[in-house]
Amino acid sequence: RMQGRVLITSPVAGQVTAQSAERIPAPGTFVHQGQILAEIEQTITAAERVQLDVAEEGAAGAGQEAKAALDVAATEYQRSQNLFQAKVVSRKRVEEAKAAWLQAQSRYDTARRQEKSYRIAQAEERVSSRHFSLTAPIAGTIVQVDVTAGQQVDTTASLFTIADLSTVWIEAPVFEGDLEKIDKKSPVGI
Repeated sequence: RMQGRVLITSPVAGQVTAQSAERIPAPGTFVHQGQILAEIEQTITAAERVQLDVAEEGAAGAGQEAKAALDVAATEYQRSQNLFQAKVVSRKRVEEAKAAWLQAQSRYDTARRQEKSYRIAQAEERVSSRHFSLTAPIAGTIVQVDVTAGQQVDTTASLFTIADLSTVWIEAPVFEGDLEKIDKKSPVGI
């Protein structure tokens, strides 16, 4: 039974980069904590692409709604100022209209920033891919490798298994009559 065994999975769905070919350690290789084992280039699935497109369109729609609300609030503020000058409404009504106009301006500015952020994110995603390094979380021996360069991976499959073999427990069936022949320094054969 191994103590200190760690399974390593990818944090994102993607493809193991070709550059990983020389990095991927073979079973039996000792690795140091923090050592890079492979690199994953994230791929955007069709569903994620649709989500990004919908989010960008939603931000654009929110921006249009915020602009319309800003126009209404600005008109109402101007109208209340004119009515105040004509002594038809109170100063309180003008202040309320001003507060509504400032609030609408803030919402519009926020919507524009969000829309711009989505456009920038979409543009960056199209021109640059995201890479994630898989590193050894502990020092130990690679006991299992289930990955090759170019392979598509997701977040559910174990790609590497590392074990700290500095302490290993062996369980073996021993007849009661043979117990007196065994001690800590007895040689073990496999």
